[in-house]
Amino acid sequence: MTTNTPYRPLAMRGPSVRVQSRPDGSLLLESGYSYEDVERSIVHVLARQARAIPDRVFLAQRAPDGAWREQTYADVHRHARAFAQGLLSRALPEGRSVMILSGSSIEFAAVMLGAMMARVPVAPISVPFSLWSADHGKLRHAFAVCRPAIVYTDDADRFAKALQSLDLSDVEVVTATGTPTAPRHSRLSSWLDTAPTSAVDDAIEHIHHDTVAKWMFTSGSTAQPRCVAQTQGMMCHQLASWAALEMPASDRPAPVILDWMPWSHVGGGNIGFNHNLLRGATVYLDEGRPMPGLFEKTIANIKSVSPTEFSSVPVAFRMLVDALRTDAELCQAFFRRLETMAYGGAALPTPVANELQALAVKTVGHRIPFTTIYGATETQCITQVHWTTDETGLVGLPLPGVQLKLVPTDDRHALRVKGPTVTPGHDAEPTGRHGFDEEGFYELGDAVRFLDPARPEAGLVFAGRLAEDFKLNTGTRVAASALRQQVLTTAAPLLSDCVICGLGEEAVGVMAWLNPNAITALLGPAPADVPPHARQDVLNRLREALEGHNRAFPGSSHAIRRLLLVAEPPSFDTHELTDKGSINQRVVRENRAGLVRELFAPEPGARVLVLA
Repeated sequence: MTTNTPYRPLAMRGPSVRVQSRPDGSLLLESGYSYEDVERSIVHVLARQARAIPDRVFLAQRAPDGAWREQTYADVHRHARAFAQGLLSRALPEGRSVMILSGSSIEFAAVMLGAMMARVPVAPISVPFSLWSADHGKLRHAFAVCRPAIVYTDDADRFAKALQSLDLSDVEVVTATGTPTAPRHSRLSSWLDTAPTSAVDDAIEHIHHDTVAKWMFTSGSTAQPRCVAQTQGMMCHQLASWAALEMPASDRPAPVILDWMPWSHVGGGNIGFNHNLLRGATVYLDEGRPMPGLFEKTIANIKSVSPTEFSSVPVAFRMLVDALRTDAELCQAFFRRLETMAYGGAALPTPVANELQALAVKTVGHRIPFTTIYGATETQCITQVHWTTDETGLVGLPLPGVQLKLVPTDDRHALRVKGPTVTPGHDAEPTGRHGFDEEGFYELGDAVRFLDPARPEAGLVFAGRLAEDFKLNTGTRVAASALRQQVLTTAAPLLSDCVICGLGEEAVGVMAWLNPNAITALLGPAPADVPPHARQDVLNRLREALEGHNRAFPGSSHAIRRLLLVAEPPSFDTHELTDKGSINQRVVRENRAGLVRELFAPEPGARVLVLA
């Protein structure tokens, strides 16, 4: 329906890649583009923007009364310098850091950038470590590793239990609101009123590419979170690689971004934040999240902001489609000046992408290019789809400056990377180089394959997390994450997500959650006393879709032989969901072991759909 409708022009260079085959069967991939100029540090970029566009709004955040509270580039620069002076005046012991317990906020930015100016590593901690944990084990681990001298929290009352779990005897707690019980504490407002001295300029002058800017922690989904060094050089080479791909255009308006991604993660706190800073964007902080009860805030913010770019995880796009179908005002606000959409963290189901494009054509008369990026806490962003394509599920091609090594594994390639955006080490020690091979390539634990082996410039396709693979009792390997995406695409839009099961079983089964809004839009409302998972028309549609999948993929590693619809949604509290909305397959299977047994029972119950 929309395949002949043109895309809005994408102001980026087309695909280009160099491929080298090695005698051992591995492949080396590099971008066909390069760069020479690299920024000195992120705070130098901030200083330049504060001089060039001092009155442009950099960050905006909802105030308690619902109005947007704004800070210009000059405001953010001034507050960061003030916080840096507060740190320098305290003469922190070498090796100590600033820990941040807060969601993304204007104050978060001042603390983060100020710490960088003072050359004190900043450790932004994922909010779930503090607010969704009963024992605060991950928080206490992070605290022990990064050894903060300052702990900033936006609300000491909200984070009270988290703070009480820590030994704060030699720590100063800085808070925007609330009353901490720590022995030493202060108000952020007093820090931001501090007059900077030449000591701040002297500290900035000594920043170099090897200066550690941040300690960032992995999610810790399979073990304790790892502390990963983030240097100024890593972040600045990342900016240079993107600048090499962007087409210059002096008449292009400044980007307007609606951002919900947590700044405790590389995607939001490094890749997104730094890129927006470099481009002089105006960033509206979205307090919404892609989950029921919170995505409504995102919808309201889209209507208020009308972003020029929108980036999120696939589950958010599924929820957005549900809302756009029935809200003409939202369609106008979302598509009116939208230049690009971007997704990351998982593949975007093709039916979701197609429906978004159909809505875009109906609203503004053209399609919107989809881009995507791929990376990790240890690597920053290393690949990107930076060209217009109808394909979804691509991770793109290597960015300028990095080198990918693809190591054959069955019908896929294990992905490794080396380059200036890769961390020098883990656990606050340069020698803690976990996961590097003998050539210095970082092993990401993911698999890829070429979309078209004869045309490598068509890009790489994500082919699953190697750690999520499992074997049936026949010894057949199942690539669970790739199969999950196939199931969601096949059953779209009926399912919101699913977990692939079958470790030690004869065949593959699936636990899945329905998408009630999409079901209502597609099949109409059900009687009030019939829950979605009991609707016969829904079960018939699912059976038809999945048995069609089985006919196309009859092998035991792909065919879905049983389906169990789960009513209770994945839980943040029990770590089934990350704060980015992605599902931890292993944790769900462990937490719901009883449902897994029900799924594979010799005599399946009425809730289990047995498929041909």
